[in-house]
Amino acid sequence: MTVFIERKNKKTNTIEKSAYETVAERVRKFRKVCPIQDGWALLTEITFP
Repeated sequence: MTVFIERKNKKTNTIEKSAYETVAERVRKFRKVCPIQDGWALLTEITFP
């Protein structure tokens, strides 16, 4: 799902829109092109300061 984010540009006083794809959507697209069965993986590392 694409989410649109609006923000006001203080210099030009206009509204700027940006498209943003959620993480779930990006993972879905990745999995479509790079399935687990072909050996592709997503690795996540969590570190604490």
